[in-house]
Amino acid sequence: MGLDDPVSRRLPDLPRGDRITLRMLGDSTSGLHDHVTDPAFVEQLYADPFRPWTPPELVGIATAPAPNHPLNP
Repeated sequence: MGLDDPVSRRLPDLPRGDRITLRMLGDSTSGLHDHVTDPAFVEQLYADPFRPWTPPELVGIATAPAPNHPLNP
């Protein structure tokens, strides 16, 4: 999988995954919410800093709010 391939190849259920690439995730231009700045995530992190987070949990946090900005077609 290359940096410019759609992430839907690995995450078929990710909203807009057919238009989001690894490069976009890496440079924070995908429009997805950053879980590290999510108040609920931060609260849980401080409550249990050693809690293991699963990839589906982190994807859920990133996709729960509306996208930060629209993607170009």
